[in-house]
Amino acid sequence: MKLIEKFDLKVINECRCKSNIYGFILFSEINYSVVKVMRDADFINALHVISGPNWPILFVSPLEKKIIDFDGTGTNGTIGYSLCVSRETAYNKAALEFFDLKNSESDLPCFVVFSRDINNPEVFAQRAFRINGKTEDEVRQSLGEIVSTIADIERTIRDGSNEQFNDQYIFWEATKKLDQMEVGNLIRKSLPGISTVASFFAIIGKMLLAR
Repeated sequence: MKLIEKFDLKVINECRCKSNIYGFILFSEINYSVVKVMRDADFINALHVISGPNWPILFVSPLEKKIIDFDGTGTNGTIGYSLCVSRETAYNKAALEFFDLKNSESDLPCFVVFSRDINNPEVFAQRAFRINGKTEDEVRQSLGEIVSTIADIERTIRDGSNEQFNDQYIFWEATKKLDQMEVGNLIRKSLPGISTVASFFAIIGKMLLAR
């Protein structure tokens, strides 16, 4: 454990990451169900178990002012980082600025997936995926689906042939799968009206821009 004064590139540099893919859970105090879920230490530990030891998940927590480091060598057996703050402070603001997101309903809550450019380590490719759900159980399901999807891709690539692997290959494959999951979830909801059609084409447009 160690105290930090602000969120910046140094925090990411200190993460132990073998697969060049990172996750960051971002939310604000108004996302009440997400706040309650992120106070659930058992659920957070479960996410670390699902993600495995090769890529870190960071999140701003409303618990206490310190950083908790599950380093993969202790009883938790996993890797993850918790940037803990009491309310919306400079930590959260710095993270939002770093990922060029707004503290608004349109951007939060979200799970940011990002990866370093191997030729320029201070340049990141990134995508933000919505954390869905109004209830705590729905939020847990949404986060579980996102983390499980990334973890499955990461393990498949690392355990399989390395012929197609490059510095950001896991990132691109994972975000492609998450895009497909978003479209599938939208279709399964089968909500009528223009708003659903607009949301569908917004996701399709995001997929095309990411290519």
